[in-house]
Amino acid sequence: PTDRATIGADGVLRPTRLGAIKVVAQPRDEPGSTVRAELTLEIIRDRVLDDPLDDWSLVASHSGNWTFDTLNTQLFDGDPSRLKRAQDTPASVIWHCPALSRVQARLYFIGELGEKVHFSASADQQTWAPLAMVTDAPTPTGWQFKRVNARIEAVPAGMNWLRMEFAGDAMIFSPQLSEVRLYGRGE
Repeated sequence: PTDRATIGADGVLRPTRLGAIKVVAQPRDEPGSTVRAELTLEIIRDRVLDDPLDDWSLVASHSGNWTFDTLNTQLFDGDPSRLKRAQDTPASVIWHCPALSRVQARLYFIGELGEKVHFSASADQQTWAPLAMVTDAPTPTGWQFKRVNARIEAVPAGMNWLRMEFAGDAMIFSPQLSEVRLYGRGE
C-alpha cells in the first residue's frame, strides 16, 4: 500500500489518488525468490463528455442538414431525442474533447448499418484519421428499428476532435444517433 493505492485482501489494486505507482509481485512463500514481476502504472482520470443529444449545447460544429427526432420514442427505448438527417444528403457533426482516447455511441437503424456511419478524429480539424467502430449484436427495438452500442477503442494519440458522419440516402430517418460519450485523458 502507498498514498496512491492500496491492495485489498482479494489482491485487487484500488487507486486512492492520481499519479504513477509501481506494483511488484513475488511469491509470498519464497521471500528471497528471484521470481518477481514489476509493473508501473499511471493512474489518470478520464474527462468525459456525455452528450444525450437533446440539443446542440455540447456540439462544436455540425452541417446544416440535421434535425432532432422527438417522435415515436417507443421505438427507441424511450429516448426522447435523437439526431437524424433532415435531407437525403450526407451530414456530419463534430465534438471537441482534448486528448480523446475512446468513444461510445448508441445508434438506431433500419436494415443494415454497414457503411452508413463513419467516425474520424483530428488533432487540429484539418487532417482527419478514420476510426474503426465495433458494435455489439443488433437488438430489435420496435417496428423495423434495431439498436447497437458502438465503441471506438483505438484513437490515435494527440486527437482532440471527433467527427461522426452519416452517409446520404433517401431513408433520412435511419440511422439515428441517440447518445455519444467521449473520453479524454485527464490529469
